[in-house]
Order: sequence, then C-alpha cells, then structure tokens
Amino acid sequence: FERPMPFRLREAWLQFRWDERLGAFLEPQNRLQFLSVQTGVEQEEVINHRGPQLGSLPSLEVLEAPVHVASDLLSCKLQKVAIVIDDENAPLLAGFVDAMARTNKTIRNLNVVAIPEFLAVDCLRILGASTLATTLHHLGVLSLPLMDVRSFRH
Repeated sequence: FERPMPFRLREAWLQFRWDERLGAFLEPQNRLQFLSVQTGVEQEEVINHRGPQLGSLPSLEVLEAPVHVASDLLSCKLQKVAIVIDDENAPLLAGFVDAMARTNKTIRNLNVVAIPEFLAVDCLRILGASTLATTLHHLGVLSLPLMDVRSFRH
C-alpha cells in the first residue's frame, strides 16, 4: 500500500490484519458502502493499531467485523452493523455499546454474532440500558445456548 490505489471500492470483503496499513488503504475509499473484515484477534492488534482517520469512509453504511474493528469505525454513518464477540474480545462489548450509543446516531440494525454463552444475557442488559434500546429497529442473531429438547416435553 505504498502508493495510492487507482480504484474506488463500493464493497470490500477483507481478510487482513487490522492495522495501520489497512487503515491507510481504506481512508481514500470514499465510495465504500459495505465492509466485511475477518481478522483474528491478537492482544497487540487490539491495543497497537490505528484505524482509518476520522472523516474517512463517508459512504460506509454496512459493517461486518470483530468488535475491535467496529469500534474504530463508529464515527462512520453506519446503519447496519454485525459484530463478532468471542471470549478474547468479550471485555470490549460494554465500552463498544456505550461508544456506539454516544457516537453513532444512524445505526438501526445490530447483529451480535457468535457471542459466548456467558455474555449473552449481559449483552441484552447492556443494550437495554443504553439509548440504543429506543433507536434500534432490529437486534438480531444473539446466539443463545441450546437447550435440551427433552425439557420441552409435557
């Protein structure tokens, strides 16, 4: 990514490390509407990175990404967000929801994907206590623990 890319993306499915280089690549993408980022979470990746600069990605509306990536993009005018929560990034959820409620006034759809069982109820509690409880139109795909079907017998 040493020189500017001569193209403008509308959609991007990326499987790269979320780092300064990827942020720099995305910054000039002013037509990008859909972004999917698949990246493993490493502690240094969550702490030592820089996402795209504030004001970049003005057209971004739909995001599918791990919660630490989504946190970097909350200043965008996102309408639909799907975040991935796992055991490693679970502690970031409360701060993410709080920041999303304060920062992003355009979010209407939130999907929380692959949430660990221990966090599912807390996730609902955190979302219910935020201003998102009154502004979200869709809250989806909360992966709740499977129950034993024998418990449904009469």
